[in-house]
Amino acid sequence: MYLTIDIGIQKEAESIIKKYHDLLKDDSISVLVYDPFNGQIKASASYPSYNPNNYNDAFTLQALGPDY
Repeated sequence: MYLTIDIGIQKEAESIIKKYHDLLKDDSISVLVYDPFNGQIKASASYPSYNPNNYNDAFTLQALGPDY
């Protein structure tokens, strides 16, 4: 396994998603850029960035209820 991130594309992706996050006033935005010919991932970004102290209970098994 080796890294295929293109630093120029990565920086541009981060800049673009921040601009659109501010423009659309959305909670969050993510992008994944890959080469369709060989599957290499060229950029992966999200905004706002990951914060391990920001817990989220986005996954709840509805059939079991909030206790699970």
